[in-house]
Amino acid sequence: MMRIINMLSINNMSYYVTIDGIKMDKSLIELAEKWDGYPDYVAIPLFLHAIQDGGKITRTEKNTMDYILKKYYSKSALFMSVCGIVEYAVRD
Repeated sequence: MMRIINMLSINNMSYYVTIDGIKMDKSLIELAEKWDGYPDYVAIPLFLHAIQDGGKITRTEKNTMDYILKKYYSKSALFMSVCGIVEYAVRD
């Protein structure tokens, strides 16, 4: 499967990245890359803090968390549970 990445720029700053046609939060992707290899119980609080930065959880952040789950934490029941909870907190 070919992975397509495209940056969306806002005032010369990239806030989003498009992966396989889905807009995602660039800072969450970078956080996942930085903390790749660390146990889920170490990384999850960082992700939860990051997705609450705007006072609400957006669909883009939810999509990004799902992508991170598939790419970095596919075997983590804890991360999967967190993504399920995040689904109910989405407010666009």
